[in-house]
Amino acid sequence: MKNKLLSFGIRLLLGSALIISCNPDYQTDFEVKTLEIANRDLALINFAIEGGQKEIKVETNVPLEMWRASSNADWCNVEKHQDRVIVSANRNDMYITRQALVTIAYGYQTYSIDVSQTGLQASILIEGETSGVIKDVAVNGGEISVTVESNVVIDHISIPDTTTWVNLLEPVNESGTQKTLRFAVDPSYASTVRYSTITIQSSQNFSKIASFIVKQNRRIWGEPIAVPLTLDMLSANATQDGDGQGLPGLIDDNVNTFYHTLWSQASPGGKLHYVQIKLNEPLRFIRFDYKGRNGGNGSGDVARVGIWVSETGGIADSEWSKATTITYNMGLNTRGALYVGENVANLGKAYRYIRFIPEARRNADPIDPSGTNGWWNMADMFLYQFIE
Repeated sequence: MKNKLLSFGIRLLLGSALIISCNPDYQTDFEVKTLEIANRDLALINFAIEGGQKEIKVETNVPLEMWRASSNADWCNVEKHQDRVIVSANRNDMYITRQALVTIAYGYQTYSIDVSQTGLQASILIEGETSGVIKDVAVNGGEISVTVESNVVIDHISIPDTTTWVNLLEPVNESGTQKTLRFAVDPSYASTVRYSTITIQSSQNFSKIASFIVKQNRRIWGEPIAVPLTLDMLSANATQDGDGQGLPGLIDDNVNTFYHTLWSQASPGGKLHYVQIKLNEPLRFIRFDYKGRNGGNGSGDVARVGIWVSETGGIADSEWSKATTITYNMGLNTRGALYVGENVANLGKAYRYIRFIPEARRNADPIDPSGTNGWWNMADMFLYQFIE
Protein backbone atom coordinates (compact mmCIF):
# COMPACT_ATOMS: atom_id res chain seq x y z
CA MET A 1 0.00 0.00 0.00
CA LYS A 2 2.85 2.27 0.88
CA ASN A 3 4.48 1.67 -2.54
CA LYS A 4 1.24 2.46 -4.35
CA LEU A 5 0.93 5.78 -2.61
CA LEU A 6 4.54 6.67 -3.48
CA SER A 7 3.99 5.79 -7.13
CA PHE A 8 0.83 7.87 -7.29
CA GLY A 9 2.64 10.85 -5.75
CA ILE A 10 5.42 10.67 -8.31
CA ARG A 11 2.93 10.53 -11.21
CA LEU A 12 1.07 13.55 -9.78
CA LEU A 13 4.27 15.63 -9.62
CA LEU A 14 5.27 14.71 -13.18
CA GLY A 15 1.83 15.61 -14.47
CA SER A 16 1.95 19.00 -12.81
CA ALA A 17 5.38 19.66 -14.30
CA LEU A 18 4.13 18.85 -17.81
CA ILE A 19 1.14 21.12 -17.39
CA ILE A 20 3.34 23.98 -16.22
CA SER A 21 5.86 23.49 -19.05
CA CYS A 22 3.16 23.81 -21.73
CA ASN A 23 2.32 27.41 -20.76
CA PRO A 24 4.69 30.15 -22.28
CA ASP A 25 6.42 32.38 -19.78
CA TYR A 26 6.48 35.46 -22.21
CA GLN A 27 4.35 37.15 -24.92
CA THR A 28 5.64 36.89 -28.57
CA ASP A 29 4.88 39.62 -31.20
CA PHE A 30 6.33 38.92 -34.67
CA GLU A 31 4.55 41.80 -36.56
CA VAL A 32 7.00 43.52 -38.98
CA LYS A 33 6.91 47.32 -38.96
CA THR A 34 6.73 48.77 -42.48
CA LEU A 35 6.30 52.16 -44.14
CA GLU A 36 5.63 52.33 -47.86
CA ILE A 37 4.89 55.05 -50.41
CA ALA A 38 3.74 54.20 -53.93
CA ASN A 39 6.02 55.18 -56.83
CA ARG A 40 3.37 57.52 -58.24
CA ASP A 41 3.59 59.64 -55.09
CA LEU A 42 7.37 59.99 -55.35
CA ALA A 43 7.22 62.15 -58.48
CA LEU A 44 8.35 65.79 -58.45
CA ILE A 45 5.87 68.14 -56.82
CA ASN A 46 5.75 71.40 -58.78
CA PHE A 47 3.73 74.24 -57.27
CA ALA A 48 2.59 77.27 -59.23
CA ILE A 49 3.41 80.82 -58.11
CA GLU A 50 0.19 80.96 -56.04
CA GLY A 51 1.21 77.87 -54.04
CA GLY A 52 -1.01 74.93 -53.08
CA GLN A 53 -0.83 71.54 -51.44
CA LYS A 54 -0.17 67.92 -52.38
CA GLU A 55 -1.19 64.78 -50.46
CA ILE A 56 1.22 61.84 -50.29
CA LYS A 57 -0.37 58.54 -49.23
CA VAL A 58 1.55 56.56 -46.62
CA GLU A 59 0.90 52.86 -45.92
CA THR A 60 2.32 51.97 -42.53
CA ASN A 61 1.68 50.08 -39.33
CA VAL A 62 4.23 52.20 -37.47
CA PRO A 63 2.82 54.46 -34.78
CA LEU A 64 2.63 58.10 -35.89
CA GLU A 65 5.18 59.30 -33.38
CA MET A 66 7.80 56.77 -34.55
CA TRP A 67 8.22 57.84 -38.18
CA ARG A 68 9.17 61.27 -39.50
CA ALA A 69 8.33 63.63 -42.34
CA SER A 70 10.41 66.77 -42.87
CA SER A 71 11.40 69.49 -45.36
CA ASN A 72 14.77 71.15 -45.79
CA ALA A 73 13.25 74.54 -46.74
CA ASP A 74 11.20 76.90 -44.58
CA TRP A 75 8.77 77.73 -47.40
CA CYS A 76 7.89 74.07 -47.96
CA ASN A 77 5.47 72.99 -45.20
CA VAL A 78 4.93 69.37 -44.12
CA GLU A 79 1.99 67.97 -42.08
CA LYS A 80 2.19 64.38 -40.89
CA HIS A 81 -0.93 62.20 -40.45
CA GLN A 82 -1.22 58.48 -39.79
CA ASP A 83 -1.93 57.56 -43.41
CA ARG A 84 -0.68 60.56 -45.36
CA VAL A 85 1.70 63.54 -45.53
CA ILE A 86 0.49 66.90 -46.78
CA VAL A 87 3.08 69.11 -48.50
CA SER A 88 2.10 72.75 -49.04
CA ALA A 89 3.56 76.10 -50.10
CA ASN A 90 2.37 79.69 -49.95
CA ARG A 91 2.67 82.20 -52.78
CA ASN A 92 6.21 82.67 -54.13
CA ASP A 93 6.96 86.38 -54.43
CA MET A 94 10.57 85.76 -55.45
CA TYR A 95 11.83 86.10 -59.03
CA ILE A 96 13.45 82.69 -59.09
CA THR A 97 12.15 79.11 -58.98
CA ARG A 98 12.79 77.71 -55.50
CA GLN A 99 13.63 74.11 -54.61
CA ALA A 100 13.09 71.88 -51.59
CA LEU A 101 13.42 68.23 -50.56
CA VAL A 102 10.81 66.36 -48.48
CA THR A 103 11.98 63.26 -46.60
CA ILE A 104 9.66 60.57 -45.17
CA ALA A 105 11.40 57.85 -43.19
CA TYR A 106 11.21 55.07 -40.61
CA GLY A 107 14.45 53.34 -39.79
CA TYR A 108 16.21 52.34 -42.99
CA GLN A 109 13.04 52.91 -45.03
CA THR A 110 13.56 56.40 -46.49
CA TYR A 111 11.76 58.22 -49.32
CA SER A 112 12.80 61.53 -50.84
CA ILE A 113 10.53 63.77 -52.89
CA ASP A 114 11.71 66.85 -54.82
CA VAL A 115 9.58 69.96 -54.59
CA SER A 116 9.82 73.14 -56.70
CA GLN A 117 7.80 76.30 -57.02
CA THR A 118 7.80 78.68 -59.96
CA GLY A 119 8.85 82.29 -59.29
CA LEU A 120 7.58 85.53 -60.70
CA GLN A 121 8.43 86.26 -64.33
CA ALA A 122 11.23 88.80 -64.40
CA SER A 123 11.04 91.61 -66.94
CA ILE A 124 13.84 93.95 -68.07
CA LEU A 125 13.15 96.35 -70.91
CA ILE A 126 15.59 98.89 -72.32
CA GLU A 127 13.57 101.65 -73.93
CA GLY A 128 10.82 99.10 -74.50
CA GLU A 129 13.02 96.31 -75.88
CA THR A 130 15.05 93.42 -74.47
CA SER A 131 17.74 93.80 -77.15
CA GLY A 132 18.53 95.55 -80.39
CA VAL A 133 18.60 99.12 -79.02
CA ILE A 134 21.53 101.06 -80.48
CA LYS A 135 22.78 104.28 -78.94
CA ASP A 136 24.70 106.38 -81.45
CA VAL A 137 27.52 108.49 -80.06
CA ALA A 138 29.39 111.30 -81.79
CA VAL A 139 33.10 110.93 -82.43
CA ASN A 140 33.94 113.38 -79.64
CA GLY A 141 32.03 111.26 -77.10
CA GLY A 142 29.87 112.63 -74.31
CA GLU A 143 27.12 111.36 -72.04
CA ILE A 144 24.35 108.97 -73.06
CA SER A 145 21.39 107.65 -71.09
CA VAL A 146 19.06 104.68 -71.41
CA THR A 147 15.71 104.12 -69.70
CA VAL A 148 15.26 100.72 -68.08
CA GLU A 149 11.88 99.40 -66.91
CA SER A 150 11.94 96.31 -64.70
CA ASN A 151 10.09 94.51 -61.94
CA VAL A 152 13.39 93.25 -60.52
CA VAL A 153 16.30 95.10 -58.94
CA ILE A 154 18.80 96.25 -61.57
CA ASP A 155 22.16 95.71 -59.87
CA HIS A 156 24.41 94.10 -62.49
CA ILE A 157 25.47 96.32 -65.40
CA SER A 158 28.31 94.73 -67.36
CA ILE A 159 30.67 96.60 -69.67
CA PRO A 160 33.20 94.34 -71.46
CA ASP A 161 36.75 94.53 -70.11
CA THR A 162 37.94 95.42 -73.60
CA THR A 163 35.68 98.48 -73.69
CA THR A 164 37.72 101.06 -71.84
CA TRP A 165 35.98 103.96 -73.56
CA VAL A 166 32.53 103.53 -71.92
CA ASN A 167 32.08 104.21 -68.19
CA LEU A 168 28.98 103.88 -65.98
CA LEU A 169 27.85 107.00 -64.12
CA GLU A 170 25.42 107.29 -61.21
CA PRO A 171 21.81 106.61 -62.31
CA VAL A 172 19.21 109.37 -62.29
CA ASN A 173 15.42 109.50 -62.11
CA GLU A 174 15.15 106.23 -60.23
CA SER A 175 11.55 105.65 -59.20
CA GLY A 176 9.41 102.55 -58.91
CA THR A 177 10.06 100.19 -61.78
CA GLN A 178 11.91 102.73 -63.92
CA LYS A 179 15.57 103.68 -63.83
CA THR A 180 17.65 105.91 -66.10
CA LEU A 181 21.21 104.70 -66.55
CA ARG A 182 23.94 107.13 -67.58
CA PHE A 183 27.22 106.41 -69.35
CA ALA A 184 30.21 108.57 -70.25
CA VAL A 185 31.77 107.84 -73.64
CA ASP A 186 35.33 108.94 -74.40
CA PRO A 187 36.27 110.65 -77.67
CA SER A 188 37.26 108.26 -80.44
CA TYR A 189 40.43 108.61 -82.44
CA ALA A 190 39.82 105.40 -84.36
CA SER A 191 39.53 105.42 -88.13
CA THR A 192 36.71 102.86 -87.93
CA VAL A 193 33.32 102.77 -86.18
CA ARG A 194 33.52 101.06 -82.79
CA TYR A 195 30.86 99.10 -80.91
CA SER A 196 30.27 97.75 -77.42
CA THR A 197 27.43 95.66 -76.00
CA ILE A 198 26.28 96.60 -72.49
CA THR A 199 24.46 93.86 -70.53
CA ILE A 200 21.91 94.43 -67.76
CA GLN A 201 20.88 91.76 -65.21
CA SER A 202 19.40 91.33 -61.75
CA SER A 203 20.68 89.23 -58.85
CA GLN A 204 17.03 88.28 -58.27
CA ASN A 205 17.03 86.35 -61.55
CA PHE A 206 20.31 86.09 -63.45
CA SER A 207 18.67 84.16 -66.28
CA LYS A 208 16.89 87.32 -67.42
CA ILE A 209 19.21 89.43 -69.59
CA ALA A 210 18.73 92.64 -71.54
CA SER A 211 21.33 94.49 -73.57
CA PHE A 212 21.96 97.45 -75.80
CA ILE A 213 24.75 98.54 -78.14
CA VAL A 214 26.87 101.66 -77.97
CA LYS A 215 27.96 102.70 -81.45
CA GLN A 216 30.52 105.45 -81.86
CA ASN A 217 31.29 107.07 -85.18
CA ARG A 218 34.79 106.97 -86.64
CA ARG A 219 37.06 109.97 -86.72
CA ILE A 220 37.80 111.31 -90.16
CA TRP A 221 41.40 112.41 -90.30
CA GLY A 222 43.20 114.39 -92.91
CA GLU A 223 45.99 112.84 -94.94
CA PRO A 224 48.67 111.21 -92.77
CA ILE A 225 51.96 113.10 -92.61
CA ALA A 226 55.02 110.86 -92.77
CA VAL A 227 57.58 111.27 -90.00
CA PRO A 228 60.99 110.13 -91.32
CA LEU A 229 62.78 107.75 -88.97
CA THR A 230 66.57 107.73 -88.77
CA LEU A 231 68.90 105.37 -86.97
CA ASP A 232 69.92 107.95 -84.38
CA MET A 233 66.27 108.23 -83.30
CA LEU A 234 65.99 104.48 -82.52
CA SER A 235 67.05 102.19 -79.70
CA ALA A 236 65.84 98.76 -78.53
CA ASN A 237 66.04 96.46 -75.52
CA ALA A 238 66.15 93.04 -77.20
CA THR A 239 67.68 92.86 -80.70
CA GLN A 240 68.67 89.42 -81.99
CA ASP A 241 72.24 89.32 -83.30
CA GLY A 242 72.81 87.41 -86.53
CA ASP A 243 69.14 87.26 -87.58
CA GLY A 244 68.18 90.13 -89.84
CA GLN A 245 69.88 93.48 -90.25
CA GLY A 246 69.16 94.92 -86.81
CA LEU A 247 67.58 98.35 -86.43
CA PRO A 248 68.92 99.58 -89.81
CA GLY A 249 66.80 96.90 -91.47
CA LEU A 250 63.71 98.43 -89.87
CA ILE A 251 63.98 101.78 -91.64
CA ASP A 252 65.63 101.01 -95.01
CA ASP A 253 62.32 100.67 -96.92
CA ASN A 254 63.48 97.30 -98.25
CA VAL A 255 61.06 94.42 -97.87
CA ASN A 256 63.86 91.90 -98.30
CA THR A 257 65.65 93.03 -95.14
CA PHE A 258 64.15 92.81 -91.66
CA TYR A 259 64.46 93.43 -87.94
CA HIS A 260 64.14 90.52 -85.47
CA THR A 261 63.97 90.69 -81.69
CA LEU A 262 65.67 88.29 -79.29
CA TRP A 263 64.92 84.56 -79.43
CA SER A 264 68.27 82.93 -78.51
CA GLN A 265 67.88 83.70 -74.82
CA ALA A 266 65.36 84.97 -72.29
CA SER A 267 64.06 88.51 -72.57
CA PRO A 268 66.14 91.00 -70.55
CA GLY A 269 64.41 91.54 -67.22
CA GLY A 270 61.47 89.42 -68.46
CA LYS A 271 60.15 92.48 -70.33
CA LEU A 272 58.37 92.78 -73.64
CA HIS A 273 60.63 93.67 -76.55
CA TYR A 274 60.38 97.28 -77.68
CA VAL A 275 61.76 99.85 -80.07
CA GLN A 276 62.19 103.30 -78.53
CA ILE A 277 61.90 106.45 -80.63
CA LYS A 278 63.22 109.90 -79.80
CA LEU A 279 61.28 112.36 -81.97
CA ASN A 280 62.73 115.62 -83.19
CA GLU A 281 59.54 117.35 -82.10
CA PRO A 282 56.71 116.25 -79.81
CA LEU A 283 53.62 114.67 -81.40
CA ARG A 284 50.18 113.82 -80.03
CA PHE A 285 48.28 111.99 -82.80
CA ILE A 286 50.31 109.27 -84.48
CA ARG A 287 50.00 105.92 -86.24
CA PHE A 288 52.52 103.16 -86.88
CA ASP A 289 52.25 101.07 -90.05
CA TYR A 290 54.65 98.30 -91.00
CA LYS A 291 55.54 95.74 -93.65
CA GLY A 292 55.75 92.10 -92.65
CA ARG A 293 58.91 90.14 -93.13
CA ASN A 294 59.17 88.85 -96.71
CA GLY A 295 60.62 85.50 -95.64
CA GLY A 296 59.59 83.12 -92.90
CA ASN A 297 56.03 81.96 -92.21
CA GLY A 298 54.54 85.21 -90.92
CA SER A 299 54.29 84.10 -87.29
CA GLY A 300 56.29 87.15 -86.20
CA ASP A 301 53.84 89.70 -87.68
CA VAL A 302 52.63 92.14 -85.01
CA ALA A 303 48.88 92.02 -84.28
CA ARG A 304 48.64 94.52 -81.42
CA VAL A 305 51.09 97.07 -80.06
CA GLY A 306 51.09 99.16 -76.91
CA ILE A 307 52.18 102.77 -77.34
CA TRP A 308 54.07 104.06 -74.29
CA VAL A 309 55.21 107.62 -73.66
CA SER A 310 57.70 109.44 -71.45
CA GLU A 311 58.63 113.01 -70.65
CA THR A 312 62.29 112.11 -70.13
CA GLY A 313 63.02 108.96 -72.14
CA GLY A 314 64.68 107.46 -69.07
CA ILE A 315 65.42 103.78 -68.47
CA ALA A 316 63.29 103.37 -65.32
CA ASP A 317 59.84 101.86 -65.87
CA SER A 318 58.38 104.52 -63.59
CA GLU A 319 59.25 107.15 -66.21
CA TRP A 320 56.94 105.54 -68.78
CA SER A 321 53.17 105.15 -69.05
CA LYS A 322 50.95 103.44 -71.57
CA ALA A 323 49.02 105.92 -73.72
CA THR A 324 47.00 103.62 -75.95
CA THR A 325 46.99 100.56 -78.22
CA ILE A 326 47.14 100.16 -81.99
CA THR A 327 45.72 97.01 -83.59
CA TYR A 328 46.34 95.47 -87.00
CA ASN A 329 44.09 93.30 -89.13
CA MET A 330 46.10 90.20 -89.85
CA GLY A 331 43.94 89.20 -92.84
CA LEU A 332 45.64 86.86 -95.25
CA ASN A 333 49.16 85.79 -94.39
CA THR A 334 50.87 87.45 -97.37
CA ARG A 335 54.61 87.84 -97.04
CA GLY A 336 55.89 91.40 -97.26
CA ALA A 337 52.35 92.85 -96.94
CA LEU A 338 51.69 96.36 -95.63
CA TYR A 339 49.83 96.42 -92.31
CA VAL A 340 48.06 99.71 -91.59
CA GLY A 341 47.13 100.59 -88.02
CA GLU A 342 43.37 100.36 -87.46
CA ASN A 343 43.34 103.46 -85.30
CA VAL A 344 45.21 106.68 -84.70
CA ALA A 345 46.95 106.74 -81.33
CA ASN A 346 45.99 109.69 -79.14
CA LEU A 347 48.85 110.20 -76.71
CA GLY A 348 46.84 112.61 -74.55
CA LYS A 349 49.34 115.38 -75.22
CA ALA A 350 52.43 115.83 -77.36
CA TYR A 351 55.48 113.67 -76.47
CA ARG A 352 58.99 113.28 -77.86
CA TYR A 353 59.76 109.87 -76.35
CA ILE A 354 57.71 106.90 -77.56
CA ARG A 355 58.04 103.15 -77.14
CA PHE A 356 56.58 100.73 -79.67
CA ILE A 357 55.88 97.59 -77.55
CA PRO A 358 54.17 94.68 -79.37
CA GLU A 359 51.73 92.78 -77.13
CA ALA A 360 50.53 90.16 -79.63
CA ARG A 361 51.81 88.60 -82.84
CA ARG A 362 50.19 86.35 -85.41
CA ASN A 363 50.81 83.12 -83.49
CA ALA A 364 50.95 84.42 -79.90
CA ASP A 365 48.33 86.49 -78.08
CA PRO A 366 49.53 87.71 -75.72
CA ILE A 367 53.27 87.59 -76.28
CA ASP A 368 54.96 86.00 -73.28
CA PRO A 369 58.35 87.59 -72.52
CA SER A 370 59.16 85.36 -69.56
CA GLY A 371 61.23 82.92 -71.66
CA THR A 372 62.56 82.84 -75.21
CA ASN A 373 59.19 83.26 -76.95
CA GLY A 374 58.84 87.04 -76.59
CA TRP A 375 60.11 87.77 -80.11
CA TRP A 376 58.58 89.51 -83.12
CA ASN A 377 59.87 90.73 -86.48
CA MET A 378 59.05 93.04 -89.38
CA ALA A 379 60.61 94.31 -92.59
CA ASP A 380 59.90 98.05 -92.29
CA MET A 381 58.32 100.50 -89.84
CA PHE A 382 56.54 103.71 -90.80
CA LEU A 383 55.45 106.54 -88.51
CA TYR A 384 52.75 109.12 -89.36
CA GLN A 385 51.36 112.12 -87.57
CA PHE A 386 47.83 113.52 -87.87
CA ILE A 387 46.43 116.98 -87.40
CA GLU A 388 43.16 117.10 -85.43
